[in-house]
Amino acid sequence: MNEKRVLTRDQKYKLKIKLKRLSSKAFDKRYEKKRAACQATYHRNKEQKRLNEQAIASVIPTDGRKTAGNRRRRATINKIRTENMKLQAKISDLQKEMKKLNLLVQKTNESSSPETPPTPPTKLFVSNISPTAKKRVTMRMMDKRESFARGTISTIRQKFGINISKQYKPSSSTPSQLEETIREFMCRDDVSKLCPDKNKHINHHHIRYRLNHLTVLHQQFELETKIDIDYHTFRHYVPSFIIKPKVDDWGACLCINCLNPQLKFDKLHQLKSAKPILKQLLKSMSVDLNEVLNHQESTKQLKDALIS
Repeated sequence: MNEKRVLTRDQKYKLKIKLKRLSSKAFDKRYEKKRAACQATYHRNKEQKRLNEQAIASVIPTDGRKTAGNRRRRATINKIRTENMKLQAKISDLQKEMKKLNLLVQKTNESSSPETPPTPPTKLFVSNISPTAKKRVTMRMMDKRESFARGTISTIRQKFGINISKQYKPSSSTPSQLEETIREFMCRDDVSKLCPDKNKHINHHHIRYRLNHLTVLHQQFELETKIDIDYHTFRHYVPSFIIKPKVDDWGACLCINCLNPQLKFDKLHQLKSAKPILKQLLKSMSVDLNEVLNHQESTKQLKDALIS
């Protein structure tokens, strides 16, 4: 048996239109005209949509720079927001601590006897300033006291306890006893020697070269003078014309009488890598180069090693 075909609603509508177009030419023309108008509208809207998309694409860059910039901007904003939150938390903690301190001060003031009033904050601040800073401020105010209004000097003296009408004498420029002692010690011939070049001067003084390191001279000074002095103070009081010697500064021969033996000893240690034989000699050699150079056999071995 042939099963009866069941048509859907759309199929029935299309079949009805088809039969009506076949039966009526006027309806067929109206239908074609209407369908052409619908298709034209559809194509026109589609073309307009495509043109709009192209215009938007031409305005907005398609590269990834904007995306990367937005990512960096978000990261920076998040970082600033985190720092802001940390600072706010720190401010909150400080405010709580400030409240506790204020309560503690109030309790202390209440418990104190009325005969001893609390110290004003101004005087408390001034009393905690170092004498050097207080003296600097006083000297500045003394320089400007001519421009102060009448009664300002007495007000400053009563409120801060600073007398700007007092004349301060400048510190003495004469050297102290310690400085003179260090100068005499450094100018000794067994501690420093005059430069052979008579034309070299520093501050109108003939240059002298140290015969040893400052650390050794500092220890020697303490042992001889029985004065306990800091190394930095000792170095500060060493005269400026007594300097560390260099080979190029001597302007004379390199004999034992002219040259610092310590320079020779340092130079030999620098040559150890270039001349391995010096390494063996320096191990068996005395640290005091005066003894080495005065000993003929040691001097000969040293010369042979340097020549070879």
